[in-house]
Amino acid sequence: MAGADLRELDLRGADFRHADLHGANFWHSDLTGADFGRANLEDAVLRGGLFNRASFHGANLMRARLGASSPADGAVLNEADFTDANLSGADLRNVEIRVSTLEWACLCNADVRSAD
Repeated sequence: MAGADLRELDLRGADFRHADLHGANFWHSDLTGADFGRANLEDAVLRGGLFNRASFHGANLMRARLGASSPADGAVLNEADFTDANLSGADLRNVEIRVSTLEWACLCNADVRSAD
């Protein structure tokens, strides 16, 4: 599924565990409650998506684009689980990430300006 075009889809509760989603585009998709455990989301586009209660446990999100220059296009990640996830170099500008778990997550060089 690397490079898959998954824009503006309803994928609530989808199971993407261990999937190779390198460069996939989830722009403005609803992935509420989806499971991305140990998935490869390197360079993926998640801008404007809904990821409430999603699990990214151990996922690779290196250079993933979740954020945007305006709050309207930032991903919504409330109550998401990023335990042990790699967010190195990820764009998290203007994302909404409340009551989420970031235990042991790597945020090296991630852009978190205006994240809420």
